[in-house]
Amino acid sequence: MKHEDAMKEFKEGLGLLHNKLPRQALVHLKNAAVYDKNNPFYLSYLGLALAMIDNNFIEAVDICDDAVRMKRTQPELYWNLAEAYRLAGKKEDAFDTLTTGLKLTK
Repeated sequence: MKHEDAMKEFKEGLGLLHNKLPRQALVHLKNAAVYDKNNPFYLSYLGLALAMIDNNFIEAVDICDDAVRMKRTQPELYWNLAEAYRLAGKKEDAFDTLTTGLKLTK
C-alpha cells in the first residue's frame, strides 16, 4: 500500500511542479519521500522543489546529489541537480553536473 501512496503523492507533486506551483508540490513530494526514502526520483524532485521555493540551496543540492548517487544512470537526476545549482547561482557547478551526466548516461 505504501508504494501506491508514494506514487500517487509523487505524481501529484510532479504535476504541480510542471504547473509552476512548487510550494504546493513540496508537500506531496515530501510525502512521497517519506513513504519511500530509497527512491531517487522522489528525492531528486523534492530537492528541486526546495531549491525553487525555499532558497535552501545547501539542502536542495544535497538531496539531489544523494539521488544521483543512488542511480547514476538516470539523466533526469543530473538535470534536477544542475537546476538546483543554477537556482543557487552556481552556473559552473550546473554545467559540470550536466557534463558528467552526459558522460555517464550517454
